[in-house]
Amino acid sequence: MTSIDNALGFGMQAASGEGPQDYATLTMEFNDNKVYGETASSDCPDGDNDFCIKVEKMGLFPPIVSIGGKSLHPTNPSSLPYEKIMSDSGWGGKTILKRNEFIGFKSRTALGKRSSVFGSAEYQADYTPMLQFSETKFTDIDKDALVAFKTPPQAWAVIDDCGEFPCTGPLNVLYSFKESTWTPAAPSALSGGGVNFQLIANNPGLAPYVAGCSSAPQSNAYYCEAKSLGILLFGSLDEDRKDRMVAPVHVVQQGSSINVKLNAMMDHGWDGFYTSQKRSQRFPSIIDATPNSTYDITYTGTPPNSQLFKLDHQDGVGMMLRIAYPAAGSYAVTVNEQLVPMNEWDDALKNFKPVARSKCGENRFLAIKNILEVYITAQCSLKVVPRNAIQAAVRMEWTLQQFYADVGTTRFADRLSASLGIHASTIKVVGVYEGSLVLKYDIVLPDHDKAAAKQLAKKQTGLFATGKLELGAPVLDVVASSGAGKPVKPVVADGIVIAAGYTPVVVTKTATNANWQPGDAVPQPSFAPPKPAVVKRGGGGVAAIIIILLLCAAGIAVSVVYRERIMEEYRKRMGQAGPADRSGAEALPIDDLEKP
Repeated sequence: MTSIDNALGFGMQAASGEGPQDYATLTMEFNDNKVYGETASSDCPDGDNDFCIKVEKMGLFPPIVSIGGKSLHPTNPSSLPYEKIMSDSGWGGKTILKRNEFIGFKSRTALGKRSSVFGSAEYQADYTPMLQFSETKFTDIDKDALVAFKTPPQAWAVIDDCGEFPCTGPLNVLYSFKESTWTPAAPSALSGGGVNFQLIANNPGLAPYVAGCSSAPQSNAYYCEAKSLGILLFGSLDEDRKDRMVAPVHVVQQGSSINVKLNAMMDHGWDGFYTSQKRSQRFPSIIDATPNSTYDITYTGTPPNSQLFKLDHQDGVGMMLRIAYPAAGSYAVTVNEQLVPMNEWDDALKNFKPVARSKCGENRFLAIKNILEVYITAQCSLKVVPRNAIQAAVRMEWTLQQFYADVGTTRFADRLSASLGIHASTIKVVGVYEGSLVLKYDIVLPDHDKAAAKQLAKKQTGLFATGKLELGAPVLDVVASSGAGKPVKPVVADGIVIAAGYTPVVVTKTATNANWQPGDAVPQPSFAPPKPAVVKRGGGGVAAIIIILLLCAAGIAVSVVYRERIMEEYRKRMGQAGPADRSGAEALPIDDLEKP
């Protein structure tokens, strides 16, 4: 096709439809076209009679995929202008452009309006799939006529559109070129001759910090010769993915100044005379996937339970993603619907083996910190989903040295599985630390069997509550969930059974429960690791003793204040002003009980 003197440029808008087809790849391909800039034909052929077309011009309209489409010949005025997006951007868009030629573009039209080969579409607020060019020819392109990107308008920052700040889709676009040729030479900003290069928008959170990129202020863009650029697209798969806001989301590269701030997609729906107040929690982010790079993804709200990720890039790069969760959880990673097992526990490291970046989906979960680490590669799509797992934590009267001398996590899983009548492979230790010995674990069951998880959780609680679960050392504290996806609740605290439905009774005698009697107030589980004082031997003995005494006094005060704060918070959740029957109380989650 030959295109001459366009206003919006030639391009494509495809509709994927909603549902599973939205996640399928929908490829838009443009090959062997010639696109000419403005010609001598006047845009004001009858200027004396006010017939004049004064518009900005560009050669290529950015191709996109949206979930909803329009008829070829719309009759409803609300459907105009035709290029206006009126639904969420689709997930599976892919744009390929081969052997195209762009000829004779100046940075200004004869009437003084902006003109460029590439640019921004006025109504594309959400997501523009990466444009992958190969064997492109550029002929007679003025210095500032290659691209003209626009900043998201402040007018979008209203409740009817994007909320508190403009949607960020236009800041996260990537035009990637390979095997390009120029007549005459490429712009001087492309020091490598413009053979392989990229164009990105002036995204303040990334563009200034990418090695190999130079600013083009007159184009609101950066010219780059950086092979590591790509687009990470991720979003919620939860039922409330249009109702519960998790934005702004920050995508931060460790060890650099890159910090990309993302907004959710625009509200495209209407409910009578009002917008729908529904915004898809789907986020495209420009990224610089340098070798061994790691990105932290931080949500303003609680991260979605189920998430989908994909990395678009013309080369085979990869990067580590770290997702922080506010509380302990149990998550699985799948690639092409196939489970990628979490890395094995390493007793020597006292943690899961580090992610070696060997394949897409390789992952581990860092307990206590509650961070999921997962490796993603170019052209790979992966899911993070909740597992059908019973979560639990137990504190035992043991030291770390004694625990690992007793064969560690392997022996623990054998003992627990034998008591519960399940296979040891279903027990996944997710954290081990001092205090005396705290061990967190999941019991993972098939996703379809929720009822079995509930019954197994009930059986485990009963064994703990009756002192019949032999784990190798006296049990001091236990919290456990009552089934998959359920919050953890107290079972045993300071050796005293406090599980709902059971009469409080001592199952492990301790120095602190020696005088406890039925009817007395019961404690709450504690999983905070101790912080022992370090005594420096030698001179200054009196000063050292005084410091230790002060620290001990402060520690006692902090301990008392902390326990009182826990009890106060617990009573609030119970809806009570003081100690009473707590059989129906909702427990504090594990992580609320860990803070020193």
